[in-house]
Amino acid sequence: MESKYSDNSIIISGKYKFTLVKNLPVKYLLNIYNSNNRNDKQLFEYVKENIDKIKARSSGKKTVEIKCDKIAYVSRKEARFHLKRIRETGEQEHKKPIRSYECDKCSAWHLTSMPYEVWKELEKTKP
Repeated sequence: MESKYSDNSIIISGKYKFTLVKNLPVKYLLNIYNSNNRNDKQLFEYVKENIDKIKARSSGKKTVEIKCDKIAYVSRKEARFHLKRIRETGEQEHKKPIRSYECDKCSAWHLTSMPYEVWKELEKTKP
């Protein structure tokens, strides 16, 4: 059985009702996997298919599966840490990043120098 859940699916029942799957606590997901909990078979399949990514999150490992050519951060917190570090140290000589965002290609977090308002306008023009 293939999971019908994705990172951007919303849980519609239970303890984490109305929560995105990617925002579920790691301990909760690992518990589903380790206890072989199949109450929600599709969620179990999602966990099984993504167990390496979930374990990486639990260990604080700083890697993600990269599906794009940008510097990837595992979490929003990690991206913001590096954004702050760049601002404080002035280490970057060219365009300085001003915000972080979650990539729709790889689900990792990246930094950008593009203001949110400019990005929003560009999104409106996409087909």
